[in-house]
Amino acid sequence: MNHSAAKKYIPSGVLSFRREGYYGERMEWKEGKNSLEEQLPAIITKLELKARAEKKEKEEREESHRKWMEQERIRNEQKELKLRELEKFKDLIEEVNHWHQAILIREYANFIETKSKRSHNDQEDWVSWAKAKADWYDPMIGKEDEILGTYTPSYNVD
Repeated sequence: MNHSAAKKYIPSGVLSFRREGYYGERMEWKEGKNSLEEQLPAIITKLELKARAEKKEKEEREESHRKWMEQERIRNEQKELKLRELEKFKDLIEEVNHWHQAILIREYANFIETKSKRSHNDQEDWVSWAKAKADWYDPMIGKEDEILGTYTPSYNVD
C-alpha cells in the first residue's frame, strides 16, 4: 500500500464508532448530546439486527445457489438421458436397416436362384454366398462369416 495515498486522520476530539460493510455501506455513531457509552444499547441492537439481516441474506443466497445447482444437475441428467435415448434410437434404425437389407439380399438371391440364366454351378455358388452374407448382415441372425468374422458397424457397408 502506498503510504502517501493513505488517508490521514486528524483528531477532532469527538469519539465515534464506525462500521463499514462489504458494499460501501456505513454506520457511524458519534458523541454529541449523548456519550458513546450511552448509545451502546442502540449500537448493539443495530449491529445485531444488521448481522441477522446479513445472515438471512447469506442463507437465502446459499439456498438459491443450492436450488440452481439442483436444477443444473437435473438439466444435465435430462440431457444425458436424451443423448443415450438418441443413441439407442440410432442403433435401432441401424438394426432395422441391416435387417431390411438382409431381407432384400435374400429376396434377390431367391430371384436369381429361380429366374437367372447363369450357368447352374455359378448360380448355386453365388446364391449360397449371397444368402450367407445376408445371414451375416442380419442383426437377428448375426452368422459369423469365415472371412469377415462377425459383422460390426465398423464395416459400414451402408
